Amino acid sequence: MTRTGASAEDGSYRFPALPVGHYRLDVMKEGFSALSRTGITLEVGQEARIDLILEVGSPGQTVTVAEEAPLVQTSSSTLGGVVNEQQVSDLPLNGRNLVSLTLMQPGVTQTSVIPALTIGNVMTTGVTMSNNGMSIHSNSYMLDGANTIGFFGINNSSIVGTTMGIDGVKEYKVVTNTPSAEYGLSMGGQTTVVSKGGTNQFHGDVFDYLRNDALDARNYFDALDKLNFNGFGTDKSLNYPGKRIPPFHRNNFGAAFGGPIKKDKTFFYAVYEGLRQTWGQTVATNTLPGNCFDSGTHVVTASSLSASACSGVATSNINPHVLHVLTAPIVPGQMGLFPYPNANIDSSGIRLPGATFNYSFPYIQPTSENYGQIRLDENLSNSDTFFARYTHEHAEQVANRSYWYNRDYVSGAMQFATLSETHIFSPALLNTLRGSFSRNLVFGQSTTSPRITDPGTILQPGQDMGGFTPAGSVTALGFIAADGRYVNNIYTYSDDLYWTKGKHAFKFGTLINNFHIPENGHFNNRGNVQFPTLSNLAQGIYSYMVTLGGTLSPSQARYWGQKTFGFYIQDDYRVVPRLTLNLGFRYEFGTIPTELKGNNWQIRDLATADGTTPTQGAVPSRLWSNNPSLKAFSPRIGFAWDPLGNGKMAIRGGAGIYYDIANLGALLFNTSCCQPPLDVFTTINNSYSSVAAMKAAGLPEFQIPLPTAYGSAPRTPSNPNGVVAIVTGAAAPRNISYHWAQPTDYQWNLTIERELPGSQAVSAGYVGARAIHIIQLEEGNPTTILGFVNRRPYYCHPADNPTGPPTIDDQCPTTAGFPAKSNPTYGIVNQNTAASETWYNALQLHWTKRFSHGLSGGIGYTWSKLLDYGSGHVGNEVAIGEGVLFPQVRYLDKGLAGFDIASN
Repeated sequence: MTRTGASAEDGSYRFPALPVGHYRLDVMKEGFSALSRTGITLEVGQEARIDLILEVGSPGQTVTVAEEAPLVQTSSSTLGGVVNEQQVSDLPLNGRNLVSLTLMQPGVTQTSVIPALTIGNVMTTGVTMSNNGMSIHSNSYMLDGANTIGFFGINNSSIVGTTMGIDGVKEYKVVTNTPSAEYGLSMGGQTTVVSKGGTNQFHGDVFDYLRNDALDARNYFDALDKLNFNGFGTDKSLNYPGKRIPPFHRNNFGAAFGGPIKKDKTFFYAVYEGLRQTWGQTVATNTLPGNCFDSGTHVVTASSLSASACSGVATSNINPHVLHVLTAPIVPGQMGLFPYPNANIDSSGIRLPGATFNYSFPYIQPTSENYGQIRLDENLSNSDTFFARYTHEHAEQVANRSYWYNRDYVSGAMQFATLSETHIFSPALLNTLRGSFSRNLVFGQSTTSPRITDPGTILQPGQDMGGFTPAGSVTALGFIAADGRYVNNIYTYSDDLYWTKGKHAFKFGTLINNFHIPENGHFNNRGNVQFPTLSNLAQGIYSYMVTLGGTLSPSQARYWGQKTFGFYIQDDYRVVPRLTLNLGFRYEFGTIPTELKGNNWQIRDLATADGTTPTQGAVPSRLWSNNPSLKAFSPRIGFAWDPLGNGKMAIRGGAGIYYDIANLGALLFNTSCCQPPLDVFTTINNSYSSVAAMKAAGLPEFQIPLPTAYGSAPRTPSNPNGVVAIVTGAAAPRNISYHWAQPTDYQWNLTIERELPGSQAVSAGYVGARAIHIIQLEEGNPTTILGFVNRRPYYCHPADNPTGPPTIDDQCPTTAGFPAKSNPTYGIVNQNTAASETWYNALQLHWTKRFSHGLSGGIGYTWSKLLDYGSGHVGNEVAIGEGVLFPQVRYLDKGLAGFDIASN
């Protein structure tokens, strides 16, 4: 392609919106020798300043200069980095996972999310990260302008944790702080990926990568055959006879090919990548003690099932690979599913020191994934270019949970399509029009294989086996939830206009998104029961029962819709040759998320809600009463100063206000269950040690199926143990605060950057952020605080001072009973609010070396501190700190964030 322009009176010139790639710059002026500058490589979103000096001479003379663009950024205050085409191709990414490139930037930290974050029964995996202190839900991932974020808003990885397609990536850019006004929707990291297109030469590649277990070490949980049951020696695997460790085989293969369809006119580029993996696992669970199994009939009756009867000595040595039946009249179906322990016991069945009654078994986890992408480019004329790209990914995995017959079938599919047209009106005026569609689907199903249909295992009518824990130390059987299906559809339209006028480089644009988000979670619809000990099990004395009822069960389907509208203006004003000001303003708002079929029941006022009033639900149902995004005005200002005037040093700084406008999948997930009266999630707690005491307190007896409700009001019996607990038997809904606030982040930075000899550059900068109204998960119906002792709350008055504080913080006397809930109609209310805050300060250092003499590289270091009131939207998103202990007095929860990493 060729682009022609003219310089201004002061000699400045601009070529806006050039595609990434390699360029030659030719300059001609009457009375001067022509100048040709080669070796220019433009990266995605780069503002490259190329200074030129013309020499007096005849027009027939040409001076050729081969030099790359400067390493130092002298025209923008935005922080971030670009991974160019060569680096994308050459870097040895672990598992060829594209998102790992984001971690190369200072300020980006990989959070301590568990390897497979199970949300309901759907596992979301992959690289999760925090950008300069922001939530893992505040990042944006764009592919040629298409929003590729997954349903839960964490990343754009597949269900098996990969982001494929490295061979189809031209460049990869991450903006980490103070992005300019054309970036919107989220206030965290902005990742922009440019797909690779064809050229006038045919080119491609074929690859196949293999990993196996040849050099792997034994995992701690890979049980050894200490008793030589298999006959291959005591140093071999118990579950994989004759093998040293469980088998592992990962085959990652693919190909890419592209070229011209019509030279200089039409081009194509296609990519395919596949993954096939079998992963041998040793699954360890805590089953029942060996003495609970009879060597003859393999039946233990309720009368003999007691703490002493299962004290730890089996009656005989039984082959550990044979499943033995254990039944009890009180739960005949469930008890027959526990296997005989086969690990950490000696030949007589006695538990070894420090061990529990472990059952260890083999499982080969299969994984399959396919990825494809094709791009077509068309040069319509010298003034018009067009491209179309379609990307598709599909993955499946069958995981195991707890026992050999429990299965999690998980599948996912992603589709991304983009159409883009660029028109040049004049050398100073250019417009890019783009439309895209994104679809991200995740499906998970929890079942047994072979399917278990014994009526004794069915805790809720019409469902499969529910969750069952016979004693506190025994691994639970079954599943609480059935299947879940979550879809994120995004229709996007954008238009960007570039206008150069004198010293000003203007950009105007709009971004409009239409979100359609159907979800069906099937939460808690199979029931769950737990017993504290085997003795309690024999008597039917449970710890708690969890049930689900209501008018919408068992569907729990919701159909959400939301639109966002963003408008911006950006001016990169070159005040003098050494100083550029970046002046931007963005206004972006979203409509209130709306459930389109009335399947949402919002608790609008928790203080007075009774769970039955019809006015609490509406068709369509709006998620919030107000729309704070209507005031989401986003000014952004920055400067870049070249103190030496040679482009080899820059002092840059900027500040701006940013918002999370969309990316609500994880938030909406919290409403996909347990909203009375549509689906009533009831927890019946019991702290009594006898059935008679339970009946006296009005608690229901254990029964199959479990009761979906009991009584017309929650029971609040006295607490015999003096333990602070939730109101017994109350409904436990999930909710999003009906009075919403807009998540907002104030960002700033000051950076010094210097180019060094040998194609090197270093930078040092201070980066700060102060965020308010951050989304968090908290107890929406907290226990009523009666007062404070040493700034800590207490909930009960002592017996000797009925109106005063206790002598020991947070304690309730034995006679006090359960402390009162804010709304006694409900028990625990898992509620999302926009009430958290964060404080982030960091020193960020970076060294980079451009490719020369066969070597390129970069080192980034961040020293930071991140404080907040609580981290996480749903589930165990971070290892610690996601919960909020004191929603009424938030200052007690302020501390290091769950994903704070001081030195990175």
